[in-house]
Amino acid sequence: MSIQDNNANFSDQDIRGKDFSKKCDQNNNKFLHSKAGIKSIYNYSFTILFSLLGILISVALATSLLPTLANLKGNLIPILIASSMLAIFLFSITKQGFRGALLAVGIVSVISLILMAPLLRAGERTIVPGVFFGMFGTVMAFGAIVMFAFTITVLNVLSSRWVKYVVMILSIALMVVSVPIIFPRNTKPPHQLDYPITILLTGIILSIGFYIATRSLRRDSRFDSIRLAAIAFCSRCYSTSFRGVDLTNADFTGAMLRNVNFKGANLTKTRFYNAQDIEYAYIDEHHFLQNLKAQQLAITLDVNKLSDKNFNYLDLEGINLESANLQGASFIGANLKNANLKNADLSGANLKQAQLVGVDLTGATLTGACIEDWGITKTTELKDVKCDFIFLESKEEYDKNGLFSIKFQQQYPNNRKFEEGEFIKRAYLAWEKYEENKTTTMNFYAPVQNAIGQNYGGIHNYDNSTN
Repeated sequence: MSIQDNNANFSDQDIRGKDFSKKCDQNNNKFLHSKAGIKSIYNYSFTILFSLLGILISVALATSLLPTLANLKGNLIPILIASSMLAIFLFSITKQGFRGALLAVGIVSVISLILMAPLLRAGERTIVPGVFFGMFGTVMAFGAIVMFAFTITVLNVLSSRWVKYVVMILSIALMVVSVPIIFPRNTKPPHQLDYPITILLTGIILSIGFYIATRSLRRDSRFDSIRLAAIAFCSRCYSTSFRGVDLTNADFTGAMLRNVNFKGANLTKTRFYNAQDIEYAYIDEHHFLQNLKAQQLAITLDVNKLSDKNFNYLDLEGINLESANLQGASFIGANLKNANLKNADLSGANLKQAQLVGVDLTGATLTGACIEDWGITKTTELKDVKCDFIFLESKEEYDKNGLFSIKFQQQYPNNRKFEEGEFIKRAYLAWEKYEENKTTTMNFYAPVQNAIGQNYGGIHNYDNSTN
């Protein structure tokens, strides 16, 4: 095909491993129910490779810790010092993330080194091994945790979730078996507690790495860098690539998108209805699909299937919500510029201060929606919009039980329905008046309200409670 493959149809095709990045223009293309991602042979190969890497990390960690403990020769004071430093690090990393853990250990290390000088002058040398081995153990633990967390995350991104549990169990089991084999007791007898302490510490460190991997996959901001790095890595493993491609109006309905590379792609009005595993696709960091709530909205196209209808102040620029059920959804202050809302049901939706520049609302239903301060322009397409009445204001309030709700006010028209095409004419007229009388203090909605809501005969409330 040529560089510009506009309107090409790849529906129901296996496009795993295919590189579209050289075809810079793929807009309007169809990828319905296509299978994208990494080819099976590479997927299996990388899964086996990282499974072995996880096991290797556990064995290497244990075989590094055992000689360290053996060198302490069972002395209680250095063991307590080293254990305390390691415990502070492990506790901090689970609570504060990587930065907090390194900061905590850094402070403890500096204080220990400062206190160590007078003790050395006084002839007290038992504390020195504890400090140095504590610092060495912390460095080992940090490296092992990061590598193991990354390995487990990659396995989850590559394939199903059960693989990471198998690797975790095998890593601990083989670590327990391998330590006595590598360091048999009859070669250099360690302290009687060295073996169980080594196994215990290794198990704790691996468990924390596994915990961090799990939290990162759940989008914990403390460890999100692990997830993003794993997804970026997998997208480069002979996977389907749309890197830098213009996918405007492309349709990925029902497509399998695990490990697909969308880095730098133009996803304006791209349709992802019922797309699978898009959370494991490589997408620009600040794209709306990185937001889990926005991602689920783009996939389901039905707010009733979501636990939360609140999309206030989200950046949803370019989202494709064609024919979506958005009844009662709240888009207060949301950026919906260049979105596709054709035939969407926005009945009772809150569009207060929503930015609708370049939005296509052709055939959409706006009956009962609140349009206070909404930001429409002449680029907003209102053709065939269905609307019986709208609300001009919304009011936030709490009931006696402390539950928050938003009530719509100033229904217009309040004693009749809009005639066919009347709402559209009034909206565009309001925009024209705004352009004619533009001032620095006037927002988009003020003239719209004056034009649409003039001579309203009373205030009517519409309860639009939000969670």
